[in-house]
Amino acid sequence: MLESWNFSGADSRSTIAANKSYRCNFTDPDDRIQSFEQIECENDAEAALKTQMLLGVSQFTTAELWQGRRLVGKWGRPRREPDAESGR
Repeated sequence: MLESWNFSGADSRSTIAANKSYRCNFTDPDDRIQSFEQIECENDAEAALKTQMLLGVSQFTTAELWQGRRLVGKWGRPRREPDAESGR
């Protein structure tokens, strides 16, 4: 007996295949990896935006984005200068 397939909906396999796997490494000031996040995005630009968002809500000050062995980019949060009036 032949099976019938419904092709009217989106094929989940094509959605998965369209995404690329990236690794967002959170690093310390000496570029040592402290933590990482595996992310799936359609392209480098989307992955870069997600990395910046993750960095912004993390405790870390720097992040680097990799796709396999390819370095996509590095980001750092600006260091806060001590408040001159309060000495902090």
